[in-house]
Amino acid sequence: MLTAMRSFHTRTRLLWLGGIAFLLFSFITACKVEPPKLVPQVSIVAQGFLNPVGIAALPDGTLLIAEEGTGNDDLSAGVSLITPDGEIGRLISGLPSSRDSGDLSGAPLLAISPTGDMLYVGNFGEGNLWTLSLPQDEPLTLPPEPVTPAQLGMAMEPLNNVKLTNPFDITFDMNGVPVVTDATGNGVAKENPDGTTTFFHRFDELVNPDNENLLIDSVPTGITRVQAEYYVTLFGGCPYPAGGG
Repeated sequence: MLTAMRSFHTRTRLLWLGGIAFLLFSFITACKVEPPKLVPQVSIVAQGFLNPVGIAALPDGTLLIAEEGTGNDDLSAGVSLITPDGEIGRLISGLPSSRDSGDLSGAPLLAISPTGDMLYVGNFGEGNLWTLSLPQDEPLTLPPEPVTPAQLGMAMEPLNNVKLTNPFDITFDMNGVPVVTDATGNGVAKENPDGTTTFFHRFDELVNPDNENLLIDSVPTGITRVQAEYYVTLFGGCPYPAGGG
């Protein structure tokens, strides 16, 4: 009887341990199952823009889109606004749109100041940046009529013959001062305390990878700042050889 009792308890213990082992194995196996991969969901938010290039967002989700325009030597370039509730329209209109050596030349540059109270817009051939004060205590809404250049402020104005020609991208220094790449001027400029422009760097020409005896323009495009350093992308100029940037 004693022997039988021991056998019964032994079998029970083995079954109990086996159950724990099975549950542990199941738990480990479940932990190793990879979660399903997330599939990006793409949807059209808005369409019908005139060659949109730049984009910026306000903290409340408002979107600002810079448009190059038609390129037909008209005033079709500008900035459109998309509000969080889906309202869409032009915030700024009447900026020149043309072509430079066949390339669209309108308003590619768009940025919001670090303090969030100023919108900067770059327009080809204007020699300055356009500015628009942004409301701080209420949402940015569409005006009854789009804002025109005559109603805009200016930043980085010409200093004698020193001026922006093709402002392509913008960042800000540690004090919030605009720093801009000029794709035609092959340099990086910033705003002086009096609101004028100075170039603190001009890039040398690059070697054409297809012919080391030929040089091409550097064509600075994108720019960003990491602490006290600026990083600039060089597109490489005409004839735009592969690997030229």
